[in-house]
Amino acid sequence: MSEAFLANVRPNVVFLDRSSRLAADHTGDVALRSYARAESLDAVRTVELLKGVAPAKQTAVASNDSAVLMTGRSVAIDGPTAGPGQSANGRQPLGEADVASLTKLSGRKFNDAFWVAQVDALSQLRADYQAYIDDGDDAALIAMAKRELRSVEDRLAALSKV
Repeated sequence: MSEAFLANVRPNVVFLDRSSRLAADHTGDVALRSYARAESLDAVRTVELLKGVAPAKQTAVASNDSAVLMTGRSVAIDGPTAGPGQSANGRQPLGEADVASLTKLSGRKFNDAFWVAQVDALSQLRADYQAYIDDGDDAALIAMAKRELRSVEDRLAALSKV
């Protein structure tokens, strides 16, 4: 379960950093720019925390069995899920393609797409952290997930005010 958790959390945290850096340079909206700068700093902190708690393994995504564990499905009863690396809420983590899509937009379209993507990534993190808190198998990662869950809730609240 720890490998699936990390395989789903890392890409979303990296996406939050990369997309927020892009927004900090790209948007003309002062409130959104301020949020993006704070989000990027928090994402960098989280990446470093993840490295310290559980160093990355050389697997890019979780296997189907790991994805099944993150969604709470039974391998023996439910069979494989739609694809590898699904978060606890059943979505694929955001990544490079999502950042690339944002780079093609400008003005209000960029702001709206950035906002929606941030909500998506943060919602996935919230689901993954909660799933790991409920069923995780590593005490240090559970403690980290509890701390990060509070941070994600705060970031979602801040984003709702932008």
